[in-house]
Amino acid sequence: MLKDWWHQREQREQIILGIGAFIVLFLIVYFAIWSPLETAATNAQQEAQQHVTLLSFIKHAKNEISALQAAGFVSDEERGAPVLVVVEQGLGNAKLSKYIKQVQQPQKGQVKLMLQNVPFDHFMDWLQTAWLQHAISVSAMAVIQTSTPGVVNLTVTLSRKS
Repeated sequence: MLKDWWHQREQREQIILGIGAFIVLFLIVYFAIWSPLETAATNAQQEAQQHVTLLSFIKHAKNEISALQAAGFVSDEERGAPVLVVVEQGLGNAKLSKYIKQVQQPQKGQVKLMLQNVPFDHFMDWLQTAWLQHAISVSAMAVIQTSTPGVVNLTVTLSRKS
């Protein structure tokens, strides 16, 4: 039946139908097989590159941690140093002790400080160091500006998770 239909067509029509069938077959192969495979391969390459980047970062971080441990660095948390001790020593080392008006320990792992006429930028630098080196974070903070630019009165509650 299909053979009879094909032979009833003129040669020019057969050529056009043959070319059309070839184009349709090519498009089906391209869009149904080749394109999805190419997309999957590209995605797999990108994912592999992300994994390589992550692995490189982890190796670098491991080396940094090993170097710190070899240098004798042990966090205060590992040593078990109380937050109150760490804060008072840190403020003393940063020359901020003279601004302390009151120190309270509302609960374990917390320290509430009231400081008067403290240079705000200097205090914030110390606070950043306390966070980076000792995992001490701000739970609450109230700042009152004084008449002197850059100098404030503040109340801050610091804590470290146990």
